[in-house]
Amino acid sequence: MTPVERISVLTPLDIVALITVFVAWAWMGWWIEHTKGKRQSVTVRMADYRRAWMVQMITREPRIFDATILGGLRQSTSFFASTCIFALGGVLALIGNSER
Repeated sequence: MTPVERISVLTPLDIVALITVFVAWAWMGWWIEHTKGKRQSVTVRMADYRRAWMVQMITREPRIFDATILGGLRQSTSFFASTCIFALGGVLALIGNSER
């Protein structure tokens, strides 16, 4: 199937639903990053904390502890990505075998 044939299968209600999901996703991301008021979002707070930590890390001598933290962060993100792939594969397998 070509991409045009795949899109032609969608009903107008499906297209409206897709547009609604993408607009809500974009709006939620913008709203989280641009909060006004006394309470900042976790994303903004973590970005500020990381920025301050990196500035402090530049001004001092390298330590093994810093390398350990950076290595742990790198490994935890790859672990999270591989776990997500396994979870998605399991969900797709369940969807594919829905007759059972």
